Amino acid sequence: MTQSFVSEITNKSLENGNFHKAFSCNAISEQKMMTASFKEDQTQQIALNYSIQRFLLIDHSKIGKQGFLLIII
Repeated sequence: MTQSFVSEITNKSLENGNFHKAFSCNAISEQKMMTASFKEDQTQQIALNYSIQRFLLIDHSKIGKQGFLLIII
């Protein structure tokens, strides 16, 4: 589990906010973005859906790794 903020309160706050940029990715393999857990997936999906711009933010440690769930935009 990563040290991200994930909870129902976080998700409601994101749904009620307006923001321009979202950054996402815990792992990437075979051109698929993945997240670390079901709770993180829900929060990342909301952030990506409510943002104007979306960015894939990775470093070498994320490439070729398997995550828990596939992120679908």
